[in-house]
Amino acid sequence: MPRAWSELAPLPASDGDWLLPYLRGFGTVGGVVGSQWPRYAVLPPTADQASDGSLDPTLAAAVREVLARHTDGPREFVAALWEGWGGLTRGVSAVRLGPGHGCAGTTQQTQIGPALPIEVVNAPRFAPPSRGYLLFAASLHDLAPIPVVSDSNWWTGQQSPSLFWPRSRQWCLGVEIDVVVTLVGGSDALIDELLALPGAVEVDSVERLRREWFGEGFPLAQEY
Repeated sequence: MPRAWSELAPLPASDGDWLLPYLRGFGTVGGVVGSQWPRYAVLPPTADQASDGSLDPTLAAAVREVLARHTDGPREFVAALWEGWGGLTRGVSAVRLGPGHGCAGTTQQTQIGPALPIEVVNAPRFAPPSRGYLLFAASLHDLAPIPVVSDSNWWTGQQSPSLFWPRSRQWCLGVEIDVVVTLVGGSDALIDELLALPGAVEVDSVERLRREWFGEGFPLAQEY
């Protein structure tokens, strides 16, 4: 079962250093998952898509099965979480309305601290161009929208990894923050199998992220 982000073991930002030289071309396929892979697949959202930048849970289940068949060695993975999601690192303000109407009503404002432990909040970021990520040790089951914290009395929001790769570095999956698509770079055999999934399209590392990949009916608001 997937765990909450607050339960995952944090990793040093240097665990992502191998990928940094390949993250070229912000707003392109290679800028999300790296420009070094033999081939790339882009996967469309389905009806269960939660939001921009979040992995579709239906798609996640199908992709996990494929990725498992193309991962050698120990099943150890790195999950990167974008630092900009609300409440993760800076806390949030909660406002409670009291009795009364309009200006006559009373309000009570409560400041809730960051969702993640302070040592994670203050840790150095894995920082490719224009992005900052927190890195965590993960299992393949964690490649899904998972709770930010395990305490349901605090905040029950969920967020999927923004980047995800195995320790063997055989592939990289990315969900760009501003675009409702999932990108995977990897071997010929992996991409061949991913292209069998509904709506999957093969792309090149230098292509810009755009809605025309899927035609009408997919929830991409505009060309990126």
